[in-house]
Amino acid sequence: MKTLRIAGLLMLVSLLSVALMASTALADGNITASRSFNATDISAGDSVRVTVDITVGGSTVLGAVSLDETIPAGWSFTTVDNGGWSASETVDGSWLGPSADTFSPGYTTTIVYDLTSSSTSTGTYSVSGLIEGTTYEMPPTDISSTVDGQTDITVTGGLAPGIHLYDGDSFVGALNNVTEGEIIYLHEGTYTLTGTVDMYIPTILIIGDSRETVTITGNGRLRSKVDNTEVYLENFTMEGRVSSGSTCTNVTIKNCEITAGMPTLVGAFLFENSTFSKNIQVDGGNGTIRNCVGVGFSTIANIPSGDTVLVENNEFNFDFGMMSIRAEEEDAIILRNNVFNNTGSGYLTIVGYPEVTGNTFIGGNPAIEVNSGGVLSDTPIYENTFDSCTNAIRFTGDSVATIYLNEFIDVGTVATWMAGSGSATASTWQSPAMDYTLNGVTLNGPLGNYYSDYTGVDNNSDGIGDTAVDHGDQGTDSYPLVAPMEDGGFTTMQTLADMTVDQVAGETYKYTPYDNPDEEYTIDSMTDIGVLIASGIEFEASDRYYGSMGSFWIDGMAGIDNEPYSATEVYYNWYIYINDVKCETGLGNVANTLVNDSKVSFYYAPTVGTDEDIAGSLYAIHLTANEIDYPVIAQRDIKNQNFYEELLTNYDLVSTKVTVTLTAREDIDSLTFEEVIPAGWTITPSEDDEAVFKQNLNETNRYEWVWTDKMDSGESKTVVYTLTLPKTAAGGDYPVEGTCSAYVGDTDHDDIPVVGDNNVNVSDTDWNPWNDVDSDGGAYITTDELQSAINCWLEDLTVPGFSDEYVTTDRLQMLVHYWVQNAECPEGADV
Repeated sequence: MKTLRIAGLLMLVSLLSVALMASTALADGNITASRSFNATDISAGDSVRVTVDITVGGSTVLGAVSLDETIPAGWSFTTVDNGGWSASETVDGSWLGPSADTFSPGYTTTIVYDLTSSSTSTGTYSVSGLIEGTTYEMPPTDISSTVDGQTDITVTGGLAPGIHLYDGDSFVGALNNVTEGEIIYLHEGTYTLTGTVDMYIPTILIIGDSRETVTITGNGRLRSKVDNTEVYLENFTMEGRVSSGSTCTNVTIKNCEITAGMPTLVGAFLFENSTFSKNIQVDGGNGTIRNCVGVGFSTIANIPSGDTVLVENNEFNFDFGMMSIRAEEEDAIILRNNVFNNTGSGYLTIVGYPEVTGNTFIGGNPAIEVNSGGVLSDTPIYENTFDSCTNAIRFTGDSVATIYLNEFIDVGTVATWMAGSGSATASTWQSPAMDYTLNGVTLNGPLGNYYSDYTGVDNNSDGIGDTAVDHGDQGTDSYPLVAPMEDGGFTTMQTLADMTVDQVAGETYKYTPYDNPDEEYTIDSMTDIGVLIASGIEFEASDRYYGSMGSFWIDGMAGIDNEPYSATEVYYNWYIYINDVKCETGLGNVANTLVNDSKVSFYYAPTVGTDEDIAGSLYAIHLTANEIDYPVIAQRDIKNQNFYEELLTNYDLVSTKVTVTLTAREDIDSLTFEEVIPAGWTITPSEDDEAVFKQNLNETNRYEWVWTDKMDSGESKTVVYTLTLPKTAAGGDYPVEGTCSAYVGDTDHDDIPVVGDNNVNVSDTDWNPWNDVDSDGGAYITTDELQSAINCWLEDLTVPGFSDEYVTTDRLQMLVHYWVQNAECPEGADV
């Protein structure tokens, strides 16, 4: 420990006569010190500023004082303020007080220094101290007290014990000097390993920051030379290889990329989250290869009795050679949920009892070879996918397997036999009897495999084809599946859409029922109908029951209409579910409010009377609401979104009213709003709601509003303006785009989109001359105009003034509707 000794020395000779005259009745002396830190929680290598306040009390003059501070080993200090004292020339880190001074009651001074932690510090460390003095009397009396105040400092992030290397340091030098149990830490940088470095310690421990930031170049070799070596490698990329001049019985490689070879695994091992460019070889080892990417393995064999090698969730990319696994006991080797990408002539050969399940084999001729190899066994191969294989499974010798619940997708030949020793033997192509579900109904029986080119039928609707699949001498699949199995069951339901729909909290939509064009409803975004509208999926919903139920009735979705009701016969109808719970009150009911991640499902299900069978649905649509919550919701309403060239040109009908309502969803300030309109169009504000308004001078089609006050949550601002089109506007859709922004606290929320109406359409022509402003009844359809329209319909005549527009039955029906109701027929109204 270092000691900071701060001493004031008394010139005893010059003051001796005063001491002799001192009264023996003087009171006891007193001196205290108090310590404080500017921080008590720091990172390794950081500093703490230490302040020590010293006070002389009592009524006795002190002739000498000292302060001893004890700091953690390995830490250093730097003087900031010596309190009028000077540094000691003989004691490192000590100070001496003025030599001619005495220290009378009431004397104070403050010493300030910076205390710096070591880079390897981690934990809580203490600083202690002792303040001492001597009374100025004869005989002198020594007094002392412990420094009070703060003592503990907590340090985090310190480097672990070991050898720490940084970019440019010698990796080979560290390998040559590392001791048993010591870890070499490689921090971000590039290191070099050339030639062969032999290691004569029983543990090799190397850990990097990450394989993306730490690279060992040079294509060298790290070789263990001690039997039963333990190897632990993590978080780096190595352009070389790790090999064994003797046995490595415990090997762990995690989060590494090894571009050359690795030692043969003969003991416990773990390969995880790593990439390797050479084959892995296991000869008697036991352990796990998980979440890796590589070219595969050459051999996995000789697994000790009772041990298991698990190979799961890896991706093997290879184009030639044979990957061989041999298990002479059940559960000795498990290949599970791997992907084998075979771009050439390579394949996986299995001998004995390996369990092969959940894997995907892409390509291959074959993808798997089942080889008896002197071990006559029934290899389990189940729940795998064989995709685009020339030959999925090849058998040799007397080999057999039990093969079920696999999917053979675009496979040339499922099973073949290679002539040689032994003879072709039939394998088992189905499972034992097992429970499964078909459209929610539980059944039981053996299950075979799914073939993408299977054309058989399933007359008894049990999910199993009526025609067996013949694999020749290799056996027969008598229980082929008519659909892939998922989670223990089949479904014949077709999902038309399964999507996540972004919804702005507080946004509303306009909805007009298909069978009531005069009615317009305001729809909240976070409802079942709001999500449906935003999804863009075509649907027809009626409001014929809205008055009694407050909701809409779905008559059709995605071009698929409800069938007529029957009390006794099966008919199909659309049903709504929210989070798998049926909505009994129809579409858009107040009870159908959503929250973030709510799932809205629509099922086209068979029904008898009022009893539906959702599990037997032919079609399904799934929509998940993703609520986007902005501090401001800005909603735009364009009174007239449809214009016509003839009205623009001939009647100067070139303007429409636009209303934008901005509502605070939190307490905000400094609200801004801007609109960008098509070039050549103009905005004339009529209501700004106390905003400062301007037209951008550089972009004349950009208009801006700024409010300089605060807004409470729930408070709204309304902007109303007239949008004017040029008379020469050509036909087409024109966007009106807007954004707003506001501060919430000290955070600026920018680019909040304006929702609602966002476009204006200009049509080349308006087919209807009977509701023009200069027609007989203006916007109203008169009896004479209706008779003219009926005549055009009867005689298949073109509409007056047009050469290619006709009065269809639907158009005539619409005109009759407005005539009967004596209501205005709006410009642009069409079926």
